[in-house]
Order: sequence, then C-alpha cells, then structure tokens
Amino acid sequence: MDKGDKTRQAILRKVAVLFNEKGYAATSMQDVTAATGVQRGGVYNHFASKEALAVETFEYACSVLSKRLMQSLRRQKSAGGRLKAIASCFAEHYCQNPLFPCGCPVLNTAVEAKREMLPLRRKAQEAMGEFKDLILKTTVKGVKTGELTDSVDAEAVAAVFISTLEGAMLLSVLYDDPTYLDHAVNHLHRYVDSLAVNT
Repeated sequence: MDKGDKTRQAILRKVAVLFNEKGYAATSMQDVTAATGVQRGGVYNHFASKEALAVETFEYACSVLSKRLMQSLRRQKSAGGRLKAIASCFAEHYCQNPLFPCGCPVLNTAVEAKREMLPLRRKAQEAMGEFKDLILKTTVKGVKTGELTDSVDAEAVAAVFISTLEGAMLLSVLYDDPTYLDHAVNHLHRYVDSLAVNT
C-alpha cells in the first residue's frame, strides 16, 4: 500500500468515527479536516465531494463488520453455531470496536437518510439486505441439512434477529449500557436452540 492509499484509509477510518458520532449532515468539512489532520484540498484529492466521502466511509464501516462476521462464521460448522455466531459477533463488534461509539452505522444512516441523501439510503438498504441474506441463507441451509426443523420460516428468523439486535443496539447506545446487547444475544441463542431438531 503506497502513501496515498494509506492516507485514504486513514481518512476513511477517522471519518467513520466522526460520521458515526455526529451524523453526515451535521459534519462539516472543517470537522473532517480537524479529525483527519488532512487539509480540505487533500481530502478532495482522494474524494470528489463530501457526498462521495460519505458513501465511501459508509462502505468502509460496513466492510469492517462484514470481515469480522466472516472470520467468526468460518470457525462454525453447524447452522445453529453460525446463527449464534452472527448474534455474538454483532454485539461484540459494537461493544469492542472504537470505530462505532454511537452504534450501528447502518441503523444510524437509515434513520438520517430516510428522506434525503438518497445514495446513502440506498447503501444502507444494500448493507441491511446483505446482513438479512446471510441470516436467511444460513437458516435455509440448516433446514436442508436437517439441523433446523422443517417448520422454520427463514424470513421470520431474519426479522427476529435484525430487530432484536438493532433494538438492543439502540438501547445500549441510548443508556450507554452494553447489557442490553448481552440480553439480546442470550435471547437469540435460546431462540436458535428452539429451532433445532431434537436428536
């Protein structure tokens, strides 16, 4: 990685924290230069506009979670183990990663970009869609392999997972208390056990 690439990655990493804390609309380019130590012209040398920076920063933030999720899932052989790992990894990621002091960037972006900032809204939809697909495919595979009961509704499982985790994230950030995420993970682990075929 050359110096330019390193500078670009450093900008993305620092601005990911900034956008997560302040939101995209409330963050000025002066805030960006102060956080990164890179002058405005230097930032624009790497990103065509603030909007382009926002989109790429969001993609960077999502890639951080995706990589960690994939690493966690590679260690699991069963569908139940993979579903539990998804819940655990999601919670651990946000509790332990200083990139996201104010919670899930997908949830935050979805709320902020609901009526405006259409490119970011589309990116948030894509990111949540990928997370949902991961849960769906894991569940469907578990049914096909006989690990999960035939009556399992994969769409319902994905909805329960996402709403439980994101709701717990909201409470954890609001009250600065990760216990809410702990409760959510424990609940989802029991939920996964209830879907398993009794042997």
